[in-house]
Amino acid sequence: MPSYVKLRINVSKISQSVINPSRLCKLSTTLQSGSRKLSANHLKFYVRSNFEPILLLFHVQSTDMKTKTRHDFAQQLYTACMSPDHKSRIAVTLSKSTWFPFLQQILKNTSPKDISKSVWIEIIAHAIQKKGIEWIPGTESSHISWKPEGFVKLTGQQPLRPQPMARPGTTASAVNELQRRQQELAHQRTRRIDFAYFGCSMSFNETPRFLREAFKRSMENIDNSEKKDLMVREHYHHALECLGNCIAVQHPHCDLMLILALTLASSSETPYADLNKETFITKIGKNRDKGQFAAAVVMRMLWFLLPDQFPEKNTKTYYGMTVMATKVEQKGANNKTMLLLGWVRQKSKTARLTPRTKDLELESSERLEEIRSELMSLRKNADGFIRRVFRMKTSKGQEDKNNNWVERCSSIIKG
Repeated sequence: MPSYVKLRINVSKISQSVINPSRLCKLSTTLQSGSRKLSANHLKFYVRSNFEPILLLFHVQSTDMKTKTRHDFAQQLYTACMSPDHKSRIAVTLSKSTWFPFLQQILKNTSPKDISKSVWIEIIAHAIQKKGIEWIPGTESSHISWKPEGFVKLTGQQPLRPQPMARPGTTASAVNELQRRQQELAHQRTRRIDFAYFGCSMSFNETPRFLREAFKRSMENIDNSEKKDLMVREHYHHALECLGNCIAVQHPHCDLMLILALTLASSSETPYADLNKETFITKIGKNRDKGQFAAAVVMRMLWFLLPDQFPEKNTKTYYGMTVMATKVEQKGANNKTMLLLGWVRQKSKTARLTPRTKDLELESSERLEEIRSELMSLRKNADGFIRRVFRMKTSKGQEDKNNNWVERCSSIIKG
């Protein structure tokens, strides 16, 4: 059971923890809706009349605690404001809230030529951080939830970019960009990867507690469901036993498998394989349980690591890979995920966006050892480590978007 701590909340102080309306109005000087400045009362964040003064929250070291980067939350707010779908709104605020319509009008009545979507998201995220908003309610059945165990902790730093003092293309502009890049590199070199969040180190002597509990929780969910599919449960049980045996005999590729799976699971947003590009993406409102996602990733990786232990067809006690592939895919992991991680390779070219399991095979031992060596050499360079796992591109146009994966995986970054 995770430990709890009591956090006393001052309701009057929370009511002032808002996006600074005057800051938003200053940045958007030509609003079609008028130049009226909004008061703090119009943009109250998550306050209700019977708000409890005491909240029971998970201890910050618990892997059960939900997190979200400020940038992702700001993007969710922006999407809710711009979307005509009412479901997007009730996922972030109460239906009778007064701050949401005002923020919505500001965003909708500002020309994208004046302030683009990416700039708005950056402004909102910076305002949330500036006002010291650290916790937000979670969601349940697509509605905002006030259950204490559902609260989400906001993570990540979101500084506003200073406007360049020199014209682009000049020598002064190049010097400013070089100095900025040098500061970023100096900051990156002070951060390292640490799996203490999962209760283990990167030298795996036993099954990580996080994964062991995730597999057991998946089996318990099956036992407690109305339609008990015991063959699915036995497949989970068989996979957990195979994982323990791999660690016990020190299989040469087992540690790489665990490093990749736990790194994906550390993200506050579930990483989905982009079917059209060679990269990972997020899907707003489709965040999977970290434990079940990690168990599904490890299980699928074991299929290729130990093909003799996981037949394609069903056995007497558990499903084969063909049936389990459809059941695990809904947890967020598919064969395209395996390809992006570099864990498998295609036997032959196919036009399918997601290759079939039988069309894939484990990557060569030499290549897997190269990936492992590269990741181990990046342990003291957290940004480089995350970039390598998530196949983050370094082109100038995608730099800001890619940095979000580093923020999302902050739970395994120290320093």
